[in-house]
Amino acid sequence: MNLLKFLFVGIGLPVLVWFINRTVSRLLSRPRTHLARSGTPAPSSRLCSEEQIRDLEAQYRITLPKVCKRFLRGEYAGVYGLLTGSDIDYRYLSKLNGWAGELLEHSGSEFKLGAADFVFFMHQGHQFLYFSCTAGDVDPPVFEYRQGEKAPKRRFGSFSAWIAAVKEGEF
Repeated sequence: MNLLKFLFVGIGLPVLVWFINRTVSRLLSRPRTHLARSGTPAPSSRLCSEEQIRDLEAQYRITLPKVCKRFLRGEYAGVYGLLTGSDIDYRYLSKLNGWAGELLEHSGSEFKLGAADFVFFMHQGHQFLYFSCTAGDVDPPVFEYRQGEKAPKRRFGSFSAWIAAVKEGEF
């Protein structure tokens, strides 16, 4: 009995504590990467049908790049699950440009979104991402605006670079 007690208390318990600490530390240091690789599907309420994508294009009088359409259809596994708390659902997409304009105005920014600009992401009402739907741009750069700034800044060289950053937990 004393030998078992010694093994558990002397060796077993410290090993168990070490293992738990190591596992928790790893999970906390890279939670987004873990989720992105799990392939968590987008909830169906967040996805857009082809008809809904056409409706957005008609509303804004733009042609969305193919990479954005693929994103809206949920073809990038795991991305939607990493954007919890952000407005990216179809039900918001028709309103985001207006909300972004209000945020710019309330922040005192003189910047105005252009007719070809498409806001596809807003977070908690104080930050948004957009790109310009210019003719022939298949993978446009992504710009970010944060409340209180004078103007948006180019954040990602392309829409697919933004997707990669989300998957890697860098956004």
